[in-house]
Amino acid sequence: MPTSLPSSGHFELETAFEGASSILTLMSIIKVIEDPTQSPASSVQRRLIVHSASNIDADVLISPMLAHVEREGPPSPKPSCDEGSSAVVAILEEPEVSSTGVEIVPMNVSATMAIVAKATIVMAQVRLEAAPHQKEELELDLAELTKKWDSQVAELQAKTERLSVVKSQVIPLDPRILREQAQKGAHEIRDAQIVECVAQIHTFYPLSL
Repeated sequence: MPTSLPSSGHFELETAFEGASSILTLMSIIKVIEDPTQSPASSVQRRLIVHSASNIDADVLISPMLAHVEREGPPSPKPSCDEGSSAVVAILEEPEVSSTGVEIVPMNVSATMAIVAKATIVMAQVRLEAAPHQKEELELDLAELTKKWDSQVAELQAKTERLSVVKSQVIPLDPRILREQAQKGAHEIRDAQIVECVAQIHTFYPLSL
């Protein structure tokens, strides 16, 4: 299938692949050959190998490395195109065919460990810097709680002292005395009612006569 190539003279590489949980290997070899009378083409070979960490959710660290770049002679006059999982379009201003291989490999263990160690050190420093501020906040909160508790204790002590004073001023009463006072009060009330009734009778009879 003929391919129309722009005259920008730049490589435009696009790759679409599904994410892998543990190991992803993408091998793509694309060859595009054009008529030399129109414009030269490029044959790009690219291999992508991604090895993820033991944890699936961990970030994958990869390091692109240039594998090889080769120059070849002019292409054949018959146009053809073999498509893989990637689409590669390459234009060269010079009348020659280029073959480029790019390999993306994971970073070595020492570099990964160094990055992790640096990140751990940075986090530790941040926590150490935040620790004094947190300590000051805790001390302020503790001081406020202590002041509030002291005020409540003082108020409770004052109430207890007032209750003790009132209790000391209370005169103990004998139940017999209370009973006599109640009886005396009842007799006084009865006598008062009798006197009132007699007064009403005296008032009524003179009027009836």
